[in-house]
Amino acid sequence: MSEDIIYSPQLLKHLRKSLGMTQEAMAKKLGVSFTSVNRWEKGRTKPIKLAELQIMLLAKECDTELLLNSNEGGKAND
Repeated sequence: MSEDIIYSPQLLKHLRKSLGMTQEAMAKKLGVSFTSVNRWEKGRTKPIKLAELQIMLLAKECDTELLLNSNEGGKAND
């Protein structure tokens, strides 16, 4: 049985900012369009399974402490 990956638009945005990435940079890293990342963060659409797995790999690059911290003081643009 396959389990769903936990996904939320807010978590994705926080991850991206914690990594110091813009939406454009995250899109390039994931091999998707800027529009896709923008729609995911606004909750208009959900990433496909492959993109969800790539996002999980990006999360592993992120310092766990930064990811869990809800401080929105990152430098990345929306």
